[in-house]
Amino acid sequence: MMTNRLGPRAASSLLSVLGSASRVAAVLFVLLLAVGTAHAQQAAADGPAEADVPLLSDPLSESELVAALTEAPPPVRLEARERLRDDAESARELLRAAVTADPPPPDRWRLLHLFTEFGTAEDIPLLLEIHHQSESPREREVALGAARALYTPGGTPPDLSFAVQEFFFLRTEPPRSYEVEGAGGYRLSARSFSHLHVSDVPVTAIRALMPLRDKAFADRDALADAVRDALPGDGRRRLREVVMATAERIAPKRLVSGELRVRVTNPLQRPLLMVLSFDVWYGDAPEPPGARYAYLQPGESRRVTVPVRLVAPVPEGDAAPRVRVDLRVREMAHPPMPLSQKLYVSL
Repeated sequence: MMTNRLGPRAASSLLSVLGSASRVAAVLFVLLLAVGTAHAQQAAADGPAEADVPLLSDPLSESELVAALTEAPPPVRLEARERLRDDAESARELLRAAVTADPPPPDRWRLLHLFTEFGTAEDIPLLLEIHHQSESPREREVALGAARALYTPGGTPPDLSFAVQEFFFLRTEPPRSYEVEGAGGYRLSARSFSHLHVSDVPVTAIRALMPLRDKAFADRDALADAVRDALPGDGRRRLREVVMATAERIAPKRLVSGELRVRVTNPLQRPLLMVLSFDVWYGDAPEPPGARYAYLQPGESRRVTVPVRLVAPVPEGDAAPRVRVDLRVREMAHPPMPLSQKLYVSL
């Protein structure tokens, strides 16, 4: 029978090794303790940590607090925000005065963002006014976001069928010609190539015609010559006729400047943040009219004015060019209604 006994010499060697390991561990412990004590003594000699030292003086004037909220480094801005939390109502009044100052403070968008914490629904009209008037994209975005955050929409989309009381176009300048490259000539447009794809025209022929896409030619004969050069040969005569059937006349265009005027009312028994959006058909708007926002109390009406320039192609014959503008209204945070108001503007 075998046993796990150690001989006298092996036992002595093992005890020696264990003793050495214990001594090494003890030495390391003493060294670490000494280092920790030295660090603690140095920290006590240096005084409190920098984070414990206030970054802002006390007391602080309103102008100094606004500067700390907008121009200071992030740690100072955070401490200034904590100062605002000491008196939320006074903070709101401070923010309203600061964002309406003339001239406005630098980085005003930082103050606008603080309305999400310190503002109320009564601040929505001010935020929307800044959104509509500011030339800074960031300010516009932040002001609208703050207004959206302060607004509490209804649970279901409301019926706004009768919210639009007026919708018309007021001309501010007489119509005039709008510069169009190659007006009166002919071209193969994107629509032309779409027709070619569904007309079983060979892909190789379409590729040969691609350099002609949207290129203006003085008349139909000049375009026909270019098509013949791209698709040479008597065997392609029928193919060239198919191509020329898709050619489009480059119509001259006219432009009119004016204002879209809308009068809306709140038919609900609660405040309503209304969104008005516009779509242009059968023509174009060089500067598409963006959405407008109106915050209305129950039963309140308001006129919204949208400057716009409208462009439409001049049709052949005696017909006058015209553009259709669609108006859609909805409550903020809800999808637009399928119904819309339609307006035709003659140019």
